[in-house]
Amino acid sequence: MSVYTTDDLIKSIRVRGMFPDASKGSYSAENLLMVASEELSIKVVPMILSAREKYYETFVDYPLVSGMPLYPIPERAVGGVISLAQYIINQSVANLTPLDPTSVLTTVTGLYPKGFFFEDDHIMVYPTPNASQGTIRLRYPQRTSRLAATIDCAKVTSVDPTTFVVSVYSIPSSWTSSTVIDFVGGHAPCSPYGIDTAILNVTGTDISFSALPLDQNGAVAVKVGDWIAPAGFTPLPGIMEEFFPVLAQCTVVKLLEAVGDAGNLQSARDDLKVNVSNALKLITPRDQFGLKKVTSNWRQW
Repeated sequence: MSVYTTDDLIKSIRVRGMFPDASKGSYSAENLLMVASEELSIKVVPMILSAREKYYETFVDYPLVSGMPLYPIPERAVGGVISLAQYIINQSVANLTPLDPTSVLTTVTGLYPKGFFFEDDHIMVYPTPNASQGTIRLRYPQRTSRLAATIDCAKVTSVDPTTFVVSVYSIPSSWTSSTVIDFVGGHAPCSPYGIDTAILNVTGTDISFSALPLDQNGAVAVKVGDWIAPAGFTPLPGIMEEFFPVLAQCTVVKLLEAVGDAGNLQSARDDLKVNVSNALKLITPRDQFGLKKVTSNWRQW
């Protein structure tokens, strides 16, 4: 099943707003994607999270190190937020208790942490571990990537899991060895993975890496149809298909506001309200097989 790309998004924005197909100026593809990226981040993602709180959630694991209490919050965490901190050892998982720093009354170390508090862009686990056993897992909502044109990215055509060579249709001319990229899933929800991976070498339409990201089963995660994009960017809006019209219409409204087109602005806003309402209805509730109301129909038998 095909998914919407940023090329589709640009077309939708131009048609909806009747904007000129300009390669330069205010309505250039680059500017349209810049505004769309902002609207995605500050409007569309919060709408989705309001209905599906954990939709963008992922996690990072850090090995627990003796004498090291500080662990960084991932750079791509939305607002520097973590939703849960856990300590994992063997097959046991324990949730760390959020603490106020003023409640920490001793510097005595411990075998494993029981709580944590925030310190700048890190969490500080408490007590400080005195052994290197187990893992600190931070769960967090991952920020959606900025939108990039498909010509600035590369679509995967084949993968060699042994040599770590990924073949693509075409490669942007600026990509060289040490270019840092993200892999982007080619199917909904089109999430980035293997983020901040450095290219080892580029030969023709072949890109080689020192290693490829793995899935939860330990197999190479890269699939035909996935994309490779500059780190922090994506050619596939990281939203469910139902919200694609919402993102396009949000962008149209923002552009009409920018140019002071009062004649079309109100109509565009009205359409946006309808789009948002309908999209939210389609994804809420997520669990369509949830609790059912108990009826008394059985009494008639």
